[in-house]
This record gives sequence, structure tokens and C-alpha cells, in this order.
Amino acid sequence: MNRTNMFRFFAILLISTIVLMALSKITSLAMASFSKKEPVFAEGTYIGPINISSLNKAEAESKISENVLDWQKKSTVSFTFFNKTISVPMSVVHFKVASSLNACLDGEKNILYTEVDEQSLKTILFKKLENPELVNLIDLEKLKQLLKEKAGRLDSSQQMEDLVQYLKASDNKPKIIDSKRIFVNDPADMEDWLSSNSTMTLKPEKIFSLNDYIQNLDNDDKGFFIQCASAIYQLTLPTNLQIVERHISDTLPEGIELGYEARVDGSKADLKIYNPNHTAFVIKSEKISDHVLKLSLIGPSDPFTYQLVKKNVKTYAPRKVIQYRPLAETAANQNGKYGYSAELYKQVALNHKVFYESLVSKDFYLPIPKIVVENLKQPESDATADGNSGTENDATEHTANEKIDPASQNTTTGNTPNNEADNSSQTSQNGSSSNQEKPSSSTQNTNQSHGHSTDRNP
Repeated sequence: MNRTNMFRFFAILLISTIVLMALSKITSLAMASFSKKEPVFAEGTYIGPINISSLNKAEAESKISENVLDWQKKSTVSFTFFNKTISVPMSVVHFKVASSLNACLDGEKNILYTEVDEQSLKTILFKKLENPELVNLIDLEKLKQLLKEKAGRLDSSQQMEDLVQYLKASDNKPKIIDSKRIFVNDPADMEDWLSSNSTMTLKPEKIFSLNDYIQNLDNDDKGFFIQCASAIYQLTLPTNLQIVERHISDTLPEGIELGYEARVDGSKADLKIYNPNHTAFVIKSEKISDHVLKLSLIGPSDPFTYQLVKKNVKTYAPRKVIQYRPLAETAANQNGKYGYSAELYKQVALNHKVFYESLVSKDFYLPIPKIVVENLKQPESDATADGNSGTENDATEHTANEKIDPASQNTTTGNTPNNEADNSSQTSQNGSSSNQEKPSSSTQNTNQSHGHSTDRNP
């Protein structure tokens, strides 16, 4: 064998050896790579509310996407805005699943990152509110943050949110919203009030009870309490404060405007007001003079203006009730009092344009009848001749009957108070009523007419 052939043999042998070694190495690496498992997330690993423990990245991404799609189909976030309800579908929220997995830490609860399509959100608000000025008042960043938090938790609760709470923050510096002055008969009542209630606070998102402030006062002048409560009620009406409980009297108290009474007594009858805002309101009382008390409502500014409008105001004249009594009995006349009814509405306006109106109250006060007392004529002596008996009977009967209101067929005995709700019924002082019958003698006629009363319209 010459040298050339030997060189070729060794070259071929060397190359074959190298190829075999390379193939062996590649095969071993491929086998190792194939046999090695993809890493999975440790126990207790969450993305939002979704448990991805023991899942690899691809499996976790698939599970999160499925949960998100199912939640988006079923969930909406609802808002109230005065008389409107606005439902925002969760399609405005986009879930950043890949970013959430990349930032995920093993064995911990991690955030499910989301973002809100602002343009889609504004389109929904424009469509529902139908007023661009109202939409411009809404703090979209604050609203988007709420949606992102609910989506990040996959929160399916159907709780309604008040959109008013997401308006842009105005000047929150407290200012005097309005003031009312009331006349106080007894200066001692004012001093007692000021010693305990010079400042009353309506705490944020809490219910204020006026009875909590007056139940420990020394005076028991219910008229003074009604004056103070009515002034506070009237101060809070042209705001977004909400009346929870309110009472009125049977008749309209003197000095109180129709529609604005609030009766409190320190126990059962109370004035309760809910403050839905995140800031407090304050009711401040101050002495102007010995007989004048000033109450002021202090609170944050409001982008809306509120107007109070009365509708269907009616007046009811008192009826006239005539009471008949014997000469031996005395009784004083009673002056009547007019009754009233009215509906009070609150209008909400933006830039002098009313966009919402709601009924605040329907108040009704019964009229008090005017009572006139008249004496009955006494019958003549029983010794009157039988021939004159019929004449006397006829005279007595005429005297009694001429007082009966011809428009009313029923008569009653005793004191008859007026009831406007039922003009055909009259209440007897002794609880009994009867149809008048013609007496057969003068003695019978006198007994039937005793204590008799009729009801008349003035």
C-alpha cells in the first residue's frame, strides 16, 4: 500500500469517528430535551381570583382567557343618575393576560391587569344621559378605576353605583348654602338650644337624627322644636341630601309655610336626613337677638342647582257646626281653621336647564270646624190648657227644625267635629246618632232637642 492510499484510509476513519461522536451527542441532547418537563406555577399562585397552581404558562393563559370571556358575557356594571339607570357592559374592559402572567410571582396572589376603552365608555354615557354637559361633569379616570377594579376581581355582584359620586371634584371648601331665621317666644328655649346644639354635623354617608340632639334638652316646648326642625328641613331640601323620615302635624302650625313643616318631639316623631356625600355638612345655630335664632347650612359646593316648586295647592274652608244646649249650660264658641293641601317638587338643573324633577312630599291638613253654641228655648209650664198644647208643640218643633241644614239628612247629638275626608258623616259627642223624628208632645220635643247639633257649611 503506498502512502497516498494510507493517508486516505486514515482520513476517512477520522471523519467517520467525528460524525459518529457528533450524532451521539446530538441524540443525547435531543433525548434530554424531550424528557425534561416545562416548568409549572407553584401551589397558591393566583392571577386575580383564578388559581393557576400546577399549570404551565400556556395552560394558565388558556384558563384565564376562558374565565374572562365567560365573565364578560354575564356581567355589567349599573349606575343610577337621578331618574336614569345606566348599564355599562364589560366589553369596554380589555384584559392583559400575557402581561399578568409575565409579572406573576410563584405562590402569591397576583393582579389581573386590565384597561378600559375610554372612547367606548364615553359613547355609552352620551347615549344614556343625552346631555354632553352632564357627561363632561363625570370624572372618567375615577370611573375607569372602578371598572378596572371590578374587572380585576371578576366581580359579578349587581350592586348599583350612584354616578353622582363620580362627578369631578368641585371646590370642596365649605360655604354657607342657605340660612333661615326663626322667632323664639321664650329666650330660655334659645339659650338651652345653643348650649347643646350650636353646631350639628351631618357625617358623610351617615343618617342624621334630629332627635339625638333634642331629646336631652331641658325645655319641652314642642312648638319651638317644630320651628327648628322645619327650618332645618327647609335648608336641606335644595341640596342632594336625602330625607329619610319626616312628620307633620294635624293642622298647619302658625308661622310655618305650607310644605315645609317637620314635626319632632324628641321620641317618636323625628327628622332623619341621609348625607350621600364624601364630605360632611354642618348646621350652625347663632343668636341674632333675644327672640331671633339663625340657622345656617354649611357644606361643599354642588355643580347642580335645586329649585322647589309647589303644585296643586288647595285651601279647605272650615264648616260651621251649631251646638244646642239648655239655658242652664254654658259653652264657648270655637273659631274654625282653614285646611290646606299641597305637593312639593324638587327640580334639578344644570346651567339653568332642568333635567330632573321628583316629588318631595304631599301634605294635607284637615280644617277645624267653626262651632257656634246656641241655647234651646224652654217649653212653657205643663199646666197649659190642653187646647193650647198642640199649638205649643208646633212652635217648638218649628224652632228646632229651622236650624237643620237642609243639605244634610242626618243629625247627631253632642259636639260634632268637622271631617273633610267624609262630608256625609258627623261624629257624636256621646258616640250615638239618630234620625230626627217628630215628637208627639211638647215634653217629648224638648227631650229630643236637648244637646242636639247640626253641621253646616259656612
